[in-house]
Amino acid sequence: MWIGSRYRSDDWAHISQNLPTDGGFAGDDPRTEWAEPVEVMRDRVDTRFMRTADLLRRASTAGFVLLLVDSLLIEFLQRLRTDQLDAVGSRELVTTFLRDRARFDAFRDTSHRGGAKCPCIACDFYRNARSGIAHYAETRSDWLVKFGRPELLGRENGARVIDRNRFHVLVEDEYADYYRELLEPANQQLRKTLKDALDGVCGLRTRGLASQPSPLTD
Repeated sequence: MWIGSRYRSDDWAHISQNLPTDGGFAGDDPRTEWAEPVEVMRDRVDTRFMRTADLLRRASTAGFVLLLVDSLLIEFLQRLRTDQLDAVGSRELVTTFLRDRARFDAFRDTSHRGGAKCPCIACDFYRNARSGIAHYAETRSDWLVKFGRPELLGRENGARVIDRNRFHVLVEDEYADYYRELLEPANQQLRKTLKDALDGVCGLRTRGLASQPSPLTD
């Protein structure tokens, strides 16, 4: 099974069997053991998501699809960052990411209360932009998706406007950070979760993203 453009599941099985199960490394530099495993994950995400998202970004009418792809990427990244490969709802993952990551400070406010009707910006985005597109093929409650705006989030005639290109660039930046952090010596748990995730994709263990519900579900 191809798991990216350059690697098959058998390739990963060979790589994985030589990795420390706890995300550790020998010597002084994790790149000795982990540079190729990190490249496998990068190849998989680039192949499945990032290259397509880059094409969508160039299309003037692809805002809904681009925003949905980026929302899936956020969920995926949050699972990897927080070691939550087992069933955790998409709502919690996406909204927590948007509230916690510094680049997305436009989504941070003091009105977060949790739950399906939470009025905070991150939850409102999840409910009416991300899930509106995923489940109804439209945004809801006066959310608009545009590009060429002066800011990530704004207002227009009472509606909330998100610039989908600005949003996508921030998601790209978060992924670049993730790959850098994987090779920092202190981030042992991050590497362990990468191994667990790809082992799951390739059927080497039950804990992994391959066993999860569709990320389009609530």
